[in-house]
Amino acid sequence: AERRLRTGGVLLLLECAEDNYIQASPLNTDQARCTLRALAKLHGAAWEDRDFLEAVARRLNPAAGYWMLQQRGEAEMDNMEPYWSAYMEAFRDEAPDLFGRPPIVDLARRLRRLAPWVAKEMRACPGDPRATLVHGDFKAMNVFLPQGALDEGEALPIDFQWIGVGFGMSDVAMHLSHSGALSALQDGGEERLVRYYHAALVERLSPSAAAAYTFDAAWRHYQLGVLDWARLVFSVFFKGASRESFASKAENPNVGLVYRDVKASLAFVTRVDACLAL
Repeated sequence: AERRLRTGGVLLLLECAEDNYIQASPLNTDQARCTLRALAKLHGAAWEDRDFLEAVARRLNPAAGYWMLQQRGEAEMDNMEPYWSAYMEAFRDEAPDLFGRPPIVDLARRLRRLAPWVAKEMRACPGDPRATLVHGDFKAMNVFLPQGALDEGEALPIDFQWIGVGFGMSDVAMHLSHSGALSALQDGGEERLVRYYHAALVERLSPSAAAAYTFDAAWRHYQLGVLDWARLVFSVFFKGASRESFASKAENPNVGLVYRDVKASLAFVTRVDACLAL
């Protein structure tokens, strides 16, 4: 099977989920730990495997992720500042102190200025250190959770349209920002989940690769990943942001939590501001 995967044309694997799996969005802490284990398994399987990743780049996507700048171009970034001004006006009463801070008022411009550099940092080539196979759209509705004990079962990812070469933290950052419950991320929960993923990942790497990918390096990758995905959120998904538009999407699990839940959105804004302090 491995030889066919590396040298063949198409290998189609089908698995029936039946009644053994569920879907949930947003994800609580235990659910997120389960999905992050699935990401660690995926990323660890192709970590720094140059020959395999070169084949992926030729046959699938040379850059995984629908939000990557090379996939979308820079034109839509011109939307960031006007969308952000409207966002602040719409939600000013929800967090007057937050929107009274000059760095927050200037947030879209700061993000816009750094976005091309961040995108360059997060673009992986097959021969790069830490390059691997990345799902590219790992939202909650693209993964099934096992029924029963989440700490023992394995999550089942689906929808590999955007799979390709990348850095694993791109998946992690998008996944937690898009689909992580506020309760799972607040009060240090975000860092604990990233540490959990990192620990699960390095268990699957060679001793030298594990030693090279310290948590400090992983955390920097994660923060860059948050900023890279935030570029799309500010450029596209914050269009028309209001209490009414958020409420209209509130019960749609396929929509990112940060543009359908006001509290989660404001928390995301605060995290983006923190990440810009890299």
